[in-house]
Amino acid sequence: MFFFSSLKEIFIFALQYDGLAIQYIQNPDKDLQLEAVKNNGWAIQYIQDPDKDVQLEAVKKDGSIIQCIQNPDKDVQLEAIKNNPFVVHFAVINEDVKNEVKKREIQELGCEIVVAFFGIATMVAIAYFYP
Repeated sequence: MFFFSSLKEIFIFALQYDGLAIQYIQNPDKDLQLEAVKNNGWAIQYIQDPDKDVQLEAVKKDGSIIQCIQNPDKDVQLEAIKNNPFVVHFAVINEDVKNEVKKREIQELGCEIVVAFFGIATMVAIAYFYP
C-alpha cells in the first residue's frame, strides 16, 4: 500500500513508472520534467520549452531525441552526437557544431589536413602528428 503526502509525489511515482505520462500533467515543474525524461527520453516531446538540463537528460538517453527539441543549444547538440553519431546528419544540428565534430574526429585520428595554395595549383596534404 502506498501513502502519498502530496499530489507531486503521486506524479513522481507515475513518471517513474512511465515517463510519457507527463502529457497528462498540466504545467509540470522542472523536477517532474526531469523525472519523465529519465524514465523515457521521448517524454520531452510533451514538454513545452524544456530547459537545458531537461534537454541534456533526454539526449543522454537517446541522441536521436534531439529531433523533438526546438533550437537545441550547442551543448545539447554535442551530447546528442556523442550518444548517437548519426545524429550529426539531422537538420537541427547547425553547421558550426557539424564542423566542430569533424575537426574533433580528425584530431582524434592523430592527423591534420593541411591545405597549401601555390598560385594556380592547390596542394592538399595530410600531416601525421605522433604524441
